Amino acid sequence: MSELPDRSSKRALYILKWILVSSLVEWFGLKAGAISFKKGWNLAWSAFIYTFMYILSSIYQRSRFLAISMSMLPAAFLIFKFRKNKK
Repeated sequence: MSELPDRSSKRALYILKWILVSSLVEWFGLKAGAISFKKGWNLAWSAFIYTFMYILSSIYQRSRFLAISMSMLPAAFLIFKFRKNKK
């Protein structure tokens, strides 16, 4: 993310590339048995987290307060959703 483009269209493609690469690496890890998911987590949740994480990282470079503020509610939601004992 250190070379985030200035133009919006290029920035969106750059972030999308990182989301896809991160998800693909995780998928390979899952298929190889190197990682496993528990408590209802799956690859779609990981892709959601990567999307949110990379977008917030780009916002953080411009406004730390805004990025931190925007991350609080989704973080609380995810903690609540996945803390329960699910099989």
